[in-house]
Amino acid sequence: MNGIKSKFDELKQFLSTHNIGVFGVSESESKLFNDDDNKFFTVDFYTTILDRRRDGGGLIMYISKSIKFTIVTFPFDLPNELEVLIIRAVHPGVKPILYVLIYNPPNHVN
Repeated sequence: MNGIKSKFDELKQFLSTHNIGVFGVSESESKLFNDDDNKFFTVDFYTTILDRRRDGGGLIMYISKSIKFTIVTFPFDLPNELEVLIIRAVHPGVKPILYVLIYNPPNHVN
């Protein structure tokens, strides 16, 4: 999205008119905001998870409040340039599902 702030009203409208369980945004540039601005990213009926480890990039995941989930931590180190957010969600009547959101910056060298 290359910065969520200018498109946030559209995002809120989209989530409020569709039955979305889990929705992820990369390049949110959420690092540009301080902790007091977290309320800016909230959407009714969704839990918001922010990953704000570096300038630029940034990950935001919206999980419907009707879904039980846990954040998955890594048992290993990832390159500092990568941003990764993983949740394990439990939907009624279905085996748990892993949702993975990854941002690999364009200047990242493999």
